[in-house]
Amino acid sequence: GDRLDAAKQAFLECQRLLVAVRGPDHPDLGRPLRGLAAVALGRGEVEQAVRLAEEAVGVCGDEEYIAARARMVLAEACIAAGSFERASGILDETSDAYFDTVGLRHIRIGERFELLGHFHLRQQQWPEVEEIARQCESLRTELLDSGHWAIAEARLLRVRAEIGRRSEEHMSELQSHSDIVC
Repeated sequence: GDRLDAAKQAFLECQRLLVAVRGPDHPDLGRPLRGLAAVALGRGEVEQAVRLAEEAVGVCGDEEYIAARARMVLAEACIAAGSFERASGILDETSDAYFDTVGLRHIRIGERFELLGHFHLRQQQWPEVEEIARQCESLRTELLDSGHWAIAEARLLRVRAEIGRRSEEHMSELQSHSDIVC
């Protein structure tokens, strides 16, 4: 959040060193490019984030895990851009790669759940968000220390969905009352 400039400089230095040691086409270059895309997202530079994430995916080649992580950032950037159909395809594709490389009980699966929850949250699909947030919270509770911030993030996602659902129900109720009065 407040250290985006330092993060950007670190990723640029990492990129420079990887190019010097491994060459400009090595799959590991996807890592700093993914980081630079995340920094761009943090700054609200969505178009740049999409471009950098696409570049990261492209350079990863056959490195399934590195490419899957880059696709997650690309999906996040697409969600931020409102490109939900594209994000959905990327999330589906990434799920298989994550499950194949890390299994079903891994912290990266929790990240996938959280991003999928945000995907549905942006589209006001409250029941989906609530279920995904429960799964995310359960997995993170199993894998992390009880006070870990990522567990709180999953809870927050669930609460945001609950607030959205209740707000929508309340507005619907108000609408039906106003129809009766008129």
